[in-house]
Amino acid sequence: SVKYKDELNDGEPKEFEFSEIEIVKLVVPQNKSVNYKFFKIKENSEYLPFVEEVSGEKVSLYTTTSSSLPLSSPTSASVGFVNSITNYYAKRKTEEFPTLLGKYGTINNFKDKVLNYFDDCEKLVNKIKNKNLRVKHGLGMPEIIEFYNANCANWNRKGNEKIPIWYC
Repeated sequence: SVKYKDELNDGEPKEFEFSEIEIVKLVVPQNKSVNYKFFKIKENSEYLPFVEEVSGEKVSLYTTTSSSLPLSSPTSASVGFVNSITNYYAKRKTEEFPTLLGKYGTINNFKDKVLNYFDDCEKLVNKIKNKNLRVKHGLGMPEIIEFYNANCANWNRKGNEKIPIWYC
């Protein structure tokens, strides 16, 4: 849970459960704002904060960032830098949990996971395979999410089955 106290009022702090919070907007230097949403992930029963990178009608892009010190051993010198890892998640409006697409900062099969997640949109898959949209290092993820929201059907997934959603 989170405690919030309104600076303008001298009232007592109010406590909110993460499940009750739709969005937290923080203003950072240069008057930019960062939106946080809280979700559970399948492997964890606790709510975690996610930065909302792209908000879309069909799918949204979220990130989490973690830092770690470099590995060292008694026989090697440690380099004085911190390794930062950005985790990229996508979440369709119809999904309960965000899906981890990949981690920038580690070696993984990021592109394969992105292609699998968006396999319901042949146009997008072809653009990624033809390198018109890039997945590398996660830098192209906002454009991929925006393309999907603008050009792809809205699908509801039940396991591996994909059922189109039609709105009247």
